[in-house]
Amino acid sequence: MTKFLKCILLLSGLACPAAFGAVAADTANAFAEHETSSTTSLATTGSITVAAGDNLLLVFVSSVTNSGSATHFSSLSWNGHALTYVGQSFSAYTIDHELWELVSPTAGSGTITGTYPQALGGAENVVAIAFSGANTSTPLGTLATNSGSGDTFSVTASGGVSGDLYIGNVIFSGTNASVTATGTGQTQIKSIASGTVTVSSTSLDSIAGSGSGAFAWGTTSPSGNGTDMALAVAVKASGGGSVCTNPGWSKTGASSVPNGTSGLYWGKTGAWVTPDCSTVQYWQPALGNWGVN
Repeated sequence: MTKFLKCILLLSGLACPAAFGAVAADTANAFAEHETSSTTSLATTGSITVAAGDNLLLVFVSSVTNSGSATHFSSLSWNGHALTYVGQSFSAYTIDHELWELVSPTAGSGTITGTYPQALGGAENVVAIAFSGANTSTPLGTLATNSGSGDTFSVTASGGVSGDLYIGNVIFSGTNASVTATGTGQTQIKSIASGTVTVSSTSLDSIAGSGSGAFAWGTTSPSGNGTDMALAVAVKASGGGSVCTNPGWSKTGASSVPNGTSGLYWGKTGAWVTPDCSTVQYWQPALGNWGVN
């Protein structure tokens, strides 16, 4: 659709819909806490709040394992609601770093509890954050992982498009120092230092979804004596990640905004369809033909 045609629509009183489907992180309620369980059970001391309108909760949890073998929590829940395991990274230094999700959580506050298949090593981190505007059918892209050591560390996720939001979490074990976000376009949401070199420091960060999510962090010694772990993933927007501004042909016979709150347009197939600026065609009333945005 040309800029000239868009202007005609605006002048005729047919307002083009604003960009929709953008993911928003609830940074005010972001949560990070150190735990010290040495049993098979984990429970946060603090409470995690999910606000009304949030439709996705992500939980990053790291732990020191006693067996040295790759494993993960057998169950994890928030406020009594079971989370779904997404993926993990495991290091040769027996540190397990995991990501879990809860789609369409009920608003409220509660603790994170979990069960591990063996006794925990007494040094765990739990980081949680909720989102609104996420795609509840396919909320996440491909999980990117990295493990290593040193005072600087990075991980890069891909597949995000306009409207998506990359989220990344790093663990610097063996340090009590603060963590600095150094990646381009990277925003630090929550960061805590352990206060003791026997635990770790962690940071939760975001990057806008268009392009790649190249996260980078730095800290100070003695982190080089421990292990670094990082996870990153794109939180997908509710409109399939596309931000379209071309009005579609509505059931009322006029160019209009998307159908109610569902984010659907009346498509060429004679049904409401999810916008996709690159493939789905929409009827352009002023031109009298089908076209893409």
